Amino acid sequence: MSATVPNPPACSLARRLASLTKPRITEPSFHGRLRLTYFQLLGPFLLATFSISFLLVQRRFPHLRSAIYFAASYASLACALTLDWLRVSFDPVVATYLTNIPYLSTAVFFAAGLFQVNDRDVPWRSITGAGLAVFLGVLWFRHVQPDLIMRTVVMTFGVSAILLYAVFRVLPHAPAGLKRAILWALALSAVLAIVRTVLTLMAEAETLSEQTYATSAVSWTLQLTTAMSALAVAVLLFAHYGLQVMRMLTDDGVRRVRQVEEQFSKFLSPSVVETLMASEGRDLAVQTRTISVLLVDLRGFTTYAQVHGSDAASAHVNRFLAVATEEIMNRNGTIDKYLGDAVLAFWNAPLLQEDHADLAIDTALAIQTRLRQLAEPMEAVAIVESGECSVGNHGTDQRMDYTAVGGAMNVVSRLEKVAKTRSVDVLVGPQAAELAQRDLQPIGDIVLPGITHAVRIHATNPTGPHEG
Repeated sequence: MSATVPNPPACSLARRLASLTKPRITEPSFHGRLRLTYFQLLGPFLLATFSISFLLVQRRFPHLRSAIYFAASYASLACALTLDWLRVSFDPVVATYLTNIPYLSTAVFFAAGLFQVNDRDVPWRSITGAGLAVFLGVLWFRHVQPDLIMRTVVMTFGVSAILLYAVFRVLPHAPAGLKRAILWALALSAVLAIVRTVLTLMAEAETLSEQTYATSAVSWTLQLTTAMSALAVAVLLFAHYGLQVMRMLTDDGVRRVRQVEEQFSKFLSPSVVETLMASEGRDLAVQTRTISVLLVDLRGFTTYAQVHGSDAASAHVNRFLAVATEEIMNRNGTIDKYLGDAVLAFWNAPLLQEDHADLAIDTALAIQTRLRQLAEPMEAVAIVESGECSVGNHGTDQRMDYTAVGGAMNVVSRLEKVAKTRSVDVLVGPQAAELAQRDLQPIGDIVLPGITHAVRIHATNPTGPHEG
């Protein structure tokens, strides 16, 4: 008869590990099936959805630190649900630590997240001290005076107490009605958890044991309590983040709109700015369009500055620009830029204006009339020409201007020197003369630098060459 050889420790360990991975062949009870579905669906769902939202929110709004604590709490919850489902595979002492520690950390991180989501400092000493006290109570009723019922009471009351402490500390400072409603729901969930635990313990006190705990209503109550708290915090979290994101995006959008409105209000009439804001800036994209360009330049400004000095010259040019700007905006023109003692503007962009050539000529005549009526009269040359240009926001990420580039701009700049040699109120180029509905007098064909063909120029009041 051979002696029985005891299994070596390594073989026992291997057999133990194999038993953990071996599929269960027994039909699970109703609570077992419910707990399996609960773990398989709720735990990973909460963790996955929050992890995704956490990454998105932290990437866009890194200052929302509450996301860190809620992410940790959901990770703890998923871990607790997993281990609670598998607790029958572990030694009862090990199962106590593997399940209670994640549940406690879930409550602690929930509390920290509640403080942060309501813009309050986290009282780490209080909530971690409460968590440690609950854990010591669990240790006492596990090793010193083993009592499953008291251990369950300490755990349930401890988790609920941590949540209630956080709720009632942050409730007076919760700014939104939705936050307060969810905090009250969370408090009610914690109170009901205590009531459910007491009732289930009274109902199952005679049958509750380490072996039956995993499938008992008491275990289910603890899981349900934590999960309901998690769901309440999830609603609070997403509501808070949704409001934060909407407010930040709205503020950012309003700030950008105000910047655009402020920028264009200096160069466009209020009616044009209002139309652009209503179109959300769609009319500012670069596009090819036939426009009419106006250039108005002071005569004799260099001599004036030499005689009167720079301060007087600055005031002089500002008076000129004020007159020119007012008349341009009165006719819904777009000021392209100020060029020292000159102003450049155009019509038919960004808004369509069928009579853009006439508007440009009328503006030029009005400016000339206003300048002659000043207390200190001024003389200026005005040039108008029409043609296709690329109009829209031009520039780089560092600087962007709404301007026009193309033929009409080039012709106007070249006609400026010609206009200074003639005593005309407004010098009009060939295409503007063709589009205008007024009678203009042709005054000759000239050749401009960079243009291969002769250009016929027109005037509103030709009086011959300018003297002086």
